[in-house]
Amino acid sequence: MAYAQKGDYRRAIEDYDHALRINPSDVEAFNSRGLAYTHEGNYDRAIQDYDQALHLAPNDANGFNGRGAAYARKGDYDRAIRDYDQALQVNSSLAGAFYDRGLAYAHKGNCDRAVQDYDQALRINPNYVEAFDSRGLAYAHKGGVDQAIQDYNQALRINPNYGNAFIARGNAYRQKRDYGRSIQDFDQALRLDPNSANAFYDRGLTYEYAGGYDRAILDFDQALKLTPNDPDAVYGRGRAYAQNGEYLRAMADRAHYMWLKFGTVRVILLAVMVAAVFGFISISKRFR
Repeated sequence: MAYAQKGDYRRAIEDYDHALRINPSDVEAFNSRGLAYTHEGNYDRAIQDYDQALHLAPNDANGFNGRGAAYARKGDYDRAIRDYDQALQVNSSLAGAFYDRGLAYAHKGNCDRAVQDYDQALRINPNYVEAFDSRGLAYAHKGGVDQAIQDYNQALRINPNYGNAFIARGNAYRQKRDYGRSIQDFDQALRLDPNSANAFYDRGLTYEYAGGYDRAILDFDQALKLTPNDPDAVYGRGRAYAQNGEYLRAMADRAHYMWLKFGTVRVILLAVMVAAVFGFISISKRFR
């Protein structure tokens, strides 16, 4: 447990292995090792451990909730939702299960069901910062930008250092074309975490929307230093280059974006099309 709390999941797993050698029926050890495997990104092994825990204790809400989280990390949101359903049938006061099920519904694009689950999580735990933040995102996707901002405000009243809420609120202000407040929120997010690629990217978008293409390019550059293969940042920078009149750099970013998204075939087709366009322009000039 101590190693897991420190984030040393490999050593935590070794301890759980030892505990299970002593007691092969230790449900808590299976659940805890499953959680450690989930944090490591080994979701299949995590699911195996939760399966074993549920075989030993078929009504263990923590086992269902943990396995649901592992399925969600794998992108299998339907199975995740079924497990969260089971967890809540066993224990309807698990705020975390409502929250996690809300996230799964949000990933499936069902923002209405997501909001209902976040509501439930907040009834159980009125100070659930992540639930306010995620409900705000769901409201924003539904077009309720003002409701979203209210939820981000509430998250920040509970935890003034919650950087995700500053980023989310910054995006909401950009939707309202309040670019000054948007940039202020991204500035604050970057004061809290100077290595937040999301904050650099989103602030770059706001500068671009506001017509500050030079500043936008600088922020996209910073985002790409932190996440060099982020196609959205590459595409955003290319778009800003084009709006700034730097067309060759824009085309280079467009080609890079297509390579990241689609592979080499599309890049070759793009190169052929560009060559054809420039060739046509060159021929046209000769006949003038």
